[in-house]
Amino acid sequence: GRTKRHADAASSVWMGDLPLIWTRHGGQYKRLRALLRSYLPRDVPQPWIKTVVRKAYRSRRQSRDGGAGGENSKDEDDRPYLGYAIVVFRDAEEASSVIAVMDGTDVSPRT
Repeated sequence: GRTKRHADAASSVWMGDLPLIWTRHGGQYKRLRALLRSYLPRDVPQPWIKTVVRKAYRSRRQSRDGGAGGENSKDEDDRPYLGYAIVVFRDAEEASSVIAVMDGTDVSPRT
């Protein structure tokens, strides 16, 4: 079948603050797919990953070496890049159920 080029906004979910490792294209975003599979309700099929942007913005959090990492940080370039994905589900009801389950989930790598 053909996928829709423009998905309905209600059935689309923006997943942000994704570390670079989650947005790597190898294996068709296998880590991102595994993350979705582990959190999706059983009755929701694997969604379509429409867009992935690897280096969208920098983290506001403290860098690994202990730098400040705030908005006015002197060492702004030390903050890690974060990406986002736009994931499309079959309908708005599925998207809402996934948002309810995954909202606020921290997927940052443990250091």
